[in-house]
Amino acid sequence: MVPQPVLAVLLLYPQGRKKESDASATSTVETKEPNKKVYFTKQTVGNACGTIGIIHAIGNAVSEIKLVDGSYFHRFYKQTADMDPIQRAAFLEEDQEMEDAHSVAAAGGDTEAKDGVIEHYVCFTCVDGELYELDGGKPQPIHHGHASPDSLLQDAARVIKTRIVEYSESLNFNVTCDFWHWEQNYKAYLIEHGHLNDSGHEDVAVQEMEATMLKKKKEEEATMLKKKKEEEEEATMLKEKKQEEEEEEEKEKKEKKKKKKEKDTGKEMEKGEMMMLMMALLNLGIEVVKLLKCVIVLLLVMVVVGVVAF
Repeated sequence: MVPQPVLAVLLLYPQGRKKESDASATSTVETKEPNKKVYFTKQTVGNACGTIGIIHAIGNAVSEIKLVDGSYFHRFYKQTADMDPIQRAAFLEEDQEMEDAHSVAAAGGDTEAKDGVIEHYVCFTCVDGELYELDGGKPQPIHHGHASPDSLLQDAARVIKTRIVEYSESLNFNVTCDFWHWEQNYKAYLIEHGHLNDSGHEDVAVQEMEATMLKKKKEEEATMLKKKKEEEEEATMLKEKKQEEEEEEEKEKKEKKKKKKEKDTGKEMEKGEMMMLMMALLNLGIEVVKLLKCVIVLLLVMVVVGVVAF
């Protein structure tokens, strides 16, 4: 016997192009305007139909279950409650926490995925007495007629049987029922896995685990802050180094300019001194010429005097 109440049914089935197109063509209820209470999101991330199926299952059962305040799903549904399916898909694309969890879960399986085999997850849920098939690859929820929470499994099985007939050449089918007895089953699950003691109180191991997770989170935040600080310091150092290089370059330019000026000044001084020397030599030559003239005149006078005396 399947525990009741069943809140959602997940179907894994082989997806083929021909059969998928045939199924779309034969559906006469898919175009029915969906109930706005149905939580639905498009799938724009590859290989995430299982994750989308779980999001659909929990999203349409939040009135029956109690999500832990501050938990991932509590935050996710609160943030996406007023979004349309496209906006929810875009939000999910940017959700790093979900991406990390999905990657870890996908890598943690024991069964090796076979190449060339394509399976797809869809979710069946009952909203306001109507059965809906939620497929992120479709434009909107697919309506499959009347249903009730008490008969959801049987109502979903009716649709699933037709799907099996459509894909009768394959045996790759799997059905999972999601049900919650939060006051008994969930607490029993926690006790069984050591998260609560027999009295229903939180075990020391859980407290230690939460403390470890909190410590790890703080360490990650500290690491991020340290990395950010190091990046800022590195940027500051690069800026200072660049400034020093620019100052050094400017200093070298000034030094070269100064030396050039001194060199030019020295040349001007040498040129001036040379001109002064040439002028002095010219003046000296003039004086020598004058002196020679005087000597010649004196000699002539002496010759004349000597002749007269003789």
